[in-house]
Amino acid sequence: MFDNDIHWQTQADMHHLWYGRQAVTRTRSLLMAAVYDKALKRKDFSGAVAASTSAKAPGGSIKKAVLEQVGKGKNKSA
Repeated sequence: MFDNDIHWQTQADMHHLWYGRQAVTRTRSLLMAAVYDKALKRKDFSGAVAASTSAKAPGGSIKKAVLEQVGKGKNKSA
């Protein structure tokens, strides 16, 4: 009987570890997505955006510039 109790306790501990790890991973993913989203929404004050993009919209967002560059890349490969 004692061996059976240890088995159930061990299995319960493993379930706690598994679900805890899932919760941590999900939370970390959500936080990283929020940080990246916030970073992409910021205005570009460094001048890192290409001259053609900044000439069209001075102070435009990095997200917009990246999306435009990705769109241009798709048109070239098509």
